[in-house]
Amino acid sequence: MLSGRLAPWLGVLGLGAGGGILLNSADSNGSSNDVQLLATVPTRQQQVAHLSSSRPNQPFELLVIGGGATGCGIAVDAATRGLRTALIERQDFASGTSSKSTKLVHGGVRYLEKAVFNLDYGQLKLVYEALQERRSLLDNAPHLTHTLPILMPCYKWWEVPFYWAGLKAYDIIAGTRNLAWSKYLPPSESHRQLPTLAEQNHEGKGLKGAVSCISSTIRLLYIGKCSPAIR
Repeated sequence: MLSGRLAPWLGVLGLGAGGGILLNSADSNGSSNDVQLLATVPTRQQQVAHLSSSRPNQPFELLVIGGGATGCGIAVDAATRGLRTALIERQDFASGTSSKSTKLVHGGVRYLEKAVFNLDYGQLKLVYEALQERRSLLDNAPHLTHTLPILMPCYKWWEVPFYWAGLKAYDIIAGTRNLAWSKYLPPSESHRQLPTLAEQNHEGKGLKGAVSCISSTIRLLYIGKCSPAIR
């Protein structure tokens, strides 16, 4: 639960080159379960002093190293669970590689391909795990996640049944966790939905259509970089 109140001590300390306090998860008695956004960003010197104030009787319960998309997400999740958390970053928040990716929550499509061609049951288990994680993210963090339509262009005839059959198998495995049924789109409809789609590939082969599916993406970068209240 988010609150705009200022707090006497921190639940999450964000320390990077640019600096920034992220969140507070408790009051001075440690009794509040609210996650409170701090209105002002303390100076780097204040943050270093607070980070150094950890004592055996009041330690930070979790130290997150790296303030990219993943690190910021872990820190916020920990704070919402009431843990006194410190986050340190070598450069600035959201300046590393994890913040530059789209954080696509793909639901395990690539694992299904490996499971089939390598006859690997372990990869199939990863498909189910990824599907459950995607569903949990969409349910628990709707402000950070959203569905994302994807077109897979096909420039060879064999690619149409190959991708169509693979994604249909994925739809069936997903069951009630499936976001939408995949489908084949002819070249005209593919260009209508994605006008910049190339009519030919680098080999000069013409577009045979596209297979459409729905995935989801999570924008954890917003936590670390884009929110004025959370830096």
